[in-house]
Amino acid sequence: MQPVLKALTLEKSVEQNIQGKNFVWNVYTPTNMDHGLKVLQLIDTDTGVKLLTYVHDYRFQSILAWSGARHSRSEKESIEIIDEVLYQHSESIDADVKLARVYKAGHASVADMSEIPLFLDHVPMHVPLLFFNQGVLNSGQEKSTRYQKGFKALTQGQSFQSIKGFALTKNLLKSLEQKLENKELSVEELTVLKTSIQELLQLSTNLYEQAKTLFKNSFENFYKPTSDKEFKSLESRVLDSARYYLLLGNSTGFMFETTARRFSKLVSLLKSSEIKFYNDLAISLELLLAPPSSVEHDLNFKAGSPGLIKHTEQDKTFLQNINSLKNVLETQNLDLLATVPIVYDFQGLQDQEVRMVLNNETDKVIAQYIAFIWPGMNVNALLRWVEQLPRHVKTVLGSEILRNHDHHNELPQLARTTSLSFIIQASIGEIRDLNRHKSAGRFIQEMRFIQGSSLDYDTARQVLSKGYTLPLYAFMQGFEHVKQEIIAGFENYYEKLQALLEKLHELAGDSVSYEFIYELLPLAHVANLWMHFTPQSLHYLTNLRVRPGGHVNYRQIAFEITESVKNAKPFFNSLQLQKPDLYNRQEFFSRD
Repeated sequence: MQPVLKALTLEKSVEQNIQGKNFVWNVYTPTNMDHGLKVLQLIDTDTGVKLLTYVHDYRFQSILAWSGARHSRSEKESIEIIDEVLYQHSESIDADVKLARVYKAGHASVADMSEIPLFLDHVPMHVPLLFFNQGVLNSGQEKSTRYQKGFKALTQGQSFQSIKGFALTKNLLKSLEQKLENKELSVEELTVLKTSIQELLQLSTNLYEQAKTLFKNSFENFYKPTSDKEFKSLESRVLDSARYYLLLGNSTGFMFETTARRFSKLVSLLKSSEIKFYNDLAISLELLLAPPSSVEHDLNFKAGSPGLIKHTEQDKTFLQNINSLKNVLETQNLDLLATVPIVYDFQGLQDQEVRMVLNNETDKVIAQYIAFIWPGMNVNALLRWVEQLPRHVKTVLGSEILRNHDHHNELPQLARTTSLSFIIQASIGEIRDLNRHKSAGRFIQEMRFIQGSSLDYDTARQVLSKGYTLPLYAFMQGFEHVKQEIIAGFENYYEKLQALLEKLHELAGDSVSYEFIYELLPLAHVANLWMHFTPQSLHYLTNLRVRPGGHVNYRQIAFEITESVKNAKPFFNSLQLQKPDLYNRQEFFSRD
């Protein structure tokens, strides 16, 4: 169904097949504006993903960036420089061409002067998790689970393949259908797997709906709202709590703004991914930011700064280094695997925890790389093992991590450590929120797809073993029945999810990839978020997130970070933040 638009008119539409994929280009113009502003939409008709950005009749971002770049070699005042750039534009001198020459000469800073807005629709929730994790110079916002209407249960007979999202799971089924054609899988076996996936999605949405009713009734009985404002606040708290049953494959949308240089690096990362869906997304993203000149001509627009979308080729450095590091750890007579346990057994209900990491910065980098390889490793034992390594072994491990990185090919987020570090054991739901704090280094131990790595059966078992956590309201006195019902729902769900994983491995073994498991994880699923702060960024996050108004689980995380750092660093002892009080009626209804 096409949306009803009030201020935008579809000016022109073009269909194209590029790199074997089918796309639709749409250009919209504002009805009551005459400033050359337009909206460019690119639809991948194979995946249903939609990408949008603002465009103009001229290269707006290139003009801005060239106005800044001219300061390097001009003695003129800013107004004179801008006048010069605009005059050149009026004489058909393309600022984008000039910038591309400067960029080619090695001056990458010009590409950071071009800020580009990007909008994405109908992507699984793990996509914004990746984008925001990679962000350093960015802003943006993902749709809140409070305000989306796409989480209703599947209707009777409706296939999950017909709904938006779950791209990795749909790709798994395509590979299984290929096995059917090759007679490597029977119709009955394929039906069993498809039915299991269908039942999991149905169960998730049913539990979500039941949880909304359960928390609504319990909150009304306990907090007793008396006004429309309080009822609206209560509804938000209900959705914050029920969302724990939603899956990471559910469809969402978001806006993400960063520079042309950072977008180029993101395209490169997506192209380098071992996951096909992200390869497809890379094609779409690069097309939108640097469209073919024929498309610009046919649709009568100019992209913002296509000449700055450079160096987007595949870069496998990180994945190659990870494989090399793994080989060293397994073959060089190190006792890592004998000393540090890897958890495979499902851990069930887990507490939310915050732990300050006192190891030095480079030890943390080594530990994070190892935890990336084996996400089920016990992090406390791992940190102790790394800390006690002899100097020459750390040199060897460091050389594996640093190999082939330079000022163009930067180290990944895993190397962005500081002296103020914490491991936060929390639900994916809370991690989604904390992951947007770009001023901190962030590494999500279990989410290997963020750095482009696929998932094999062994690693999928480690990811799945982590268990789940609950909204803190479920642990209140008087909410025992809520806790019992929510736990029963999760135990039922995880039992079926583990059965699916084992059945798939029985039937397909290592001939399929297992990253689909990410999309079937509830937002309650536990992961380890490693966060690395400066004093400034820690002070900002804790003061922002501890306030009444937000979800109580991440408020509690902010408070525990504060208490941990006060114990370790006397500098922060003057911080006096209010501990969240679950029983405080005013806090519960606060929206400040």
